[in-house]
Order: sequence, then structure tokens, then C-alpha cells
Amino acid sequence: MTDDARMAARARRRARLTRLRRWAHVVILPFVAAALAPDEAAEAVLGAGLVAALAVGVCLQRLAGPGVRAALDGSRAVRALDLALWNAALVVLCLEGALTLASRAVKSPLLTAPNAKSAERVRDYRFAPYAPYLGGKTNAWGFNDTDWVTPKPEGTFRIVALGDSFHFGVVPYAQNFLTLLEADLTARVGVPVEVCNLGISGTSPIDYLFVLNDEGRLLEPDLVLTGLFVGNDIGVVRTGSRLRPSNWLTFAVFKRISRILAERRRNEERTTPPDEERGISTVMSPDFYLNMVAEIYLPVFAVAREKGMERRWEDTLRVLERIGGLAGDGRHVIAVYPCEPQVDHDLLRRACEHLKADPAGFDVHAPARRVVEHFAPKAVPVLDVLPALLARRDEGRAYVEHETHWNGLGNRIAAATLAEQLEPLVRARLGR
Repeated sequence: MTDDARMAARARRRARLTRLRRWAHVVILPFVAAALAPDEAAEAVLGAGLVAALAVGVCLQRLAGPGVRAALDGSRAVRALDLALWNAALVVLCLEGALTLASRAVKSPLLTAPNAKSAERVRDYRFAPYAPYLGGKTNAWGFNDTDWVTPKPEGTFRIVALGDSFHFGVVPYAQNFLTLLEADLTARVGVPVEVCNLGISGTSPIDYLFVLNDEGRLLEPDLVLTGLFVGNDIGVVRTGSRLRPSNWLTFAVFKRISRILAERRRNEERTTPPDEERGISTVMSPDFYLNMVAEIYLPVFAVAREKGMERRWEDTLRVLERIGGLAGDGRHVIAVYPCEPQVDHDLLRRACEHLKADPAGFDVHAPARRVVEHFAPKAVPVLDVLPALLARRDEGRAYVEHETHWNGLGNRIAAATLAEQLEPLVRARLGR
């Protein structure tokens, strides 16, 4: 082969490689754009829109004459773009690998993958044994409770309470509604009642199922109480596909750090004093909290429910059924915990203004009613805390300011309400 022929062959290979890289941009750019989208809907729109735009651009290039293609292939700007995109893709892949390895070695919610399996999420979010927390400490299992005895002491009625941060609590242990519930039920039924608080912050019903199977059953529960927080427990099944950009740890960590820094800056600029009853600090500014209420909480009890939200409800109810099957016949009880806009109608109004929506389009009683109607044929008791919180609104705020959890008053109301509704169930199990 002559030198000219070899040079021509080399030029053709370079041209083919350039075109291959350009086609790859149809995958790389939409993937990155979708990963940085704020939600699933935006992820789909951004990804599809950029795919279409890039595909049209590549097709137009192929339809152009050889002179246009040669000019593009030889353009310094185009070559610089190719190089930048491929380097960016390489950096993302290396970061993903490094962060994945770090997440296996370091226990941290910051490094928990969005599509993490329940075992990984529970490991990352639970506290260490006997870790200090709000003036007290966790137990030997890492839960916000006193130590438990196994096997169960004779004559003790034991309730295993599955939940997230609502159960773990943001108030000291003595003020937690499950602690108060334990004492109230013991006084009501006349036998020792033990409420084992298996709450782990950052988890959801699919994780509660794992905790019950992995640890809860070892406690030999007479009842299993599953707490369902309306705000963020609806939609519990996480997809494991890495084809979804939002499941990449690189982008998740970037979003988490960005949010923390942004909220820290907003909190430094706030002019109103913080809630004195707050047990722990919060990174939520008033603006961020209002946006979360509007974008995440309100769709759960919208009268005109979107298709995606309906699917999330169905997934959640199926997981609750599986928890009941694992608990055993007649041992499962569901408690529905309302989010603040269901109780504070001024907050509901402001969130509706944020969305430019009509408050009449939201039914605050819909979530508990949906759970009751679903489980009534299965004879699974459903406890609703909302009516008691609404009835006692004149006593003051029941939620921590700009936060999702109950303060001291909210915990006391919840404990009294649950004790009243659980008493006949406990007596029935005791045969009294």
C-alpha cells in the first residue's frame, strides 16, 4: 500500500470515529441533562427533547454534501466539543465508580444510591448502637428506644412499630409519641405493653418490610404497627435500572450537596427566629419547605390525581399488604400520619398560591380514606390521627417550624389518639 493510500485510509478511519462520537452525543448529552432534572417528569421531557434535537442535527449533517461534512470533521470547534464531551463522560464514569466503592465502605446517607436496595438504605440511615441523640442514646440495635429483651418476657404485650423519621422522632426520647403510647396503653389495659420503635429516618414502606423480616420478627410482636406518613411514604418501589440517570450516585451526590449549600445560605439570611421546640437543626428554609409542600405533599391528596401518583398509591398499598402478610393474621395495624398542610389550612392556601392552584382541588381526608377503603375488606385496622390534630388546632402549632415532623404538642396528641384507638385492639388480642 502506498503512502497516499495509507493516509487516505487513516483519514477515513478518523472520519468514521468522528461520526461515531457525534452519534454518541445523542446518548451522552440527554443522559446528563436528564440526570440534573428536578423530577421524573422533567427528566423524561429533557431527555426526550435533547435526543430529538441531537438526532435531527446528526441527520441533517448526513444529508449534507461531502464538503459540509468534511468542513465539520475538520473544524477545531467541533473537535474541541467532541473532546470536551468525551472527557466529561470519562470523568462521570470514574466518579460513579469511585463513589460506588466509597458507598460500600462508608456508612453515610450522602452516599446512598437513589435506587439502593433496602438492606443498603437501612444500613446507611440507621444510627450506630448506643449513639448519642438529643440528650439520650440509641439502643443496642441502633434504634431510638431502650434495649429490648429476647425472647419476649412472659406476660408482656409487644408492639413492633415500623416507620421512618416520624417514628425515630425529632424530639427527645421521653417526648416521642411511641414512648408516651407505651405508658398510656400499659395504664389502660393493666398489663405491660412494650412499643418497640423500629423507626429509621430516610426509609419508606418497602424498607419497613425489610426491617420487619430482618429484625422485627425476632421481637415476637403481638401487633405490628406500620406508620404511613402522607407526605413522602406514597410511592415506595425504587427502580434498580442504571439506565435512569437519576439513579446514578454521581448526580445524586451533586444534587444533595448543592441543596445543602443552598439551604445553608438561605438559613443564614433568614430574619425570623427558629422554632424553640425544634429538637434538631433543620436545613429547610421557609422557601424550600413551602416548595416541598407544594410539589411533593399536595399531589398526594389532590382530587384530580395524576396517573403517576395513582401508580405510586397502588405500589404503596401492595407493599402494605405484604407487611400484613409477614406480620401474620390479625396482627397488622396501619396508622396514617398527616402532613402539615392537611392540618394547617393557611399553609395549604399558601402552597396552592405557589402552584397557582385552587385549594378546593385538594381533599385533606382523602389519604386516610383511601387506606381505610382498601383494607376494610381485609379487616386490617387503620388509625387516622388527622381528626384529633384538626380538633386541637387552637392549642397551637403541632409541627416543628418549616419541618415535616411533630413537635412536643403533636407527639402528645398522636400518642393520646393512637392509645384510644389501639386499646380495644390490644384488649381483643389479650382476650379481655
